[in-house]
Amino acid sequence: TPIAEDLDLRIAASAPELLPEMALAGMCDTTVSQRLLTSRNDQPGEVNNVILFFALSSPLVAELAELRIVAPDGFTFQEDCRPGLVLAESSVFGAGQLFPDTFRPLPSDMAVVDCYGDREIALVKLALAMIAEGVKFAFRVRVINPSAMPSFNKWSLTVAREASELIDSFSFW
Repeated sequence: TPIAEDLDLRIAASAPELLPEMALAGMCDTTVSQRLLTSRNDQPGEVNNVILFFALSSPLVAELAELRIVAPDGFTFQEDCRPGLVLAESSVFGAGQLFPDTFRPLPSDMAVVDCYGDREIALVKLALAMIAEGVKFAFRVRVINPSAMPSFNKWSLTVAREASELIDSFSFW
């Protein structure tokens, strides 16, 4: 009689948690003036500053909330990404530039507790988070571009347990 035996090891993998979808998220189109004032640089291997936005589907009131930014493969956030994270209304679109009518700054009493970058992922901890639903909030973040365009060139955001759809990135020039 044949003896049955396992030929492969058994393995189990957990699936990522499916989160509710954000109302809206994207990368802001910027004017030439805003690009110059924010040091936007879409060249391969260069330090870049991109302006992202999001709108939540549900209001957020929390003592501590997490913003997770996932860039395409090959992009790199600094380990301490606080110096490159800009939330202030007077600076997101460049010094002295007003927010376009369709965007709002994050509340001024909200504080960045930490910003930790690990390759293409940045985790931002925000204190006293009070964010209204359906309002488009914009912020700027510094990232190092990869030396070659990634084949899957999409970003994503997660804010307080709401996830964005995939966000189109930019092309190098």
